[in-house]
Amino acid sequence: MKTVANSARHSDNKRYSAMAKFIHYMKNIAGKVALISGAARGQGAAEARVFVERGAKIIVCHVLDAEGEYTAADTGDSAAYIHLNVTSERDWQARRAGQ
Repeated sequence: MKTVANSARHSDNKRYSAMAKFIHYMKNIAGKVALISGAARGQGAAEARVFVERGAKIIVCHVLDAEGEYTAADTGDSAAYIHLNVTSERDWQARRAGQ
């Protein structure tokens, strides 16, 4: 019989499983390249630094160019900045075309 407690425990197990997979992935990002949107400041910038600390190369993406360039420079040689509005089809097409 499914009880409220069992249902909550099952939900917690699913969340734990997803988190365990994420942690496993984060241990194995050395040599990978990550595009991090919203990385000019706040949580995105913090995530950019964690990725670099774990050996990944990153592309800092944001619409705030000065802050994004600063974050990329401050993060080190493993980071580069590109202007990217992730809600803009035109920006995605330009990035795909190498502009």
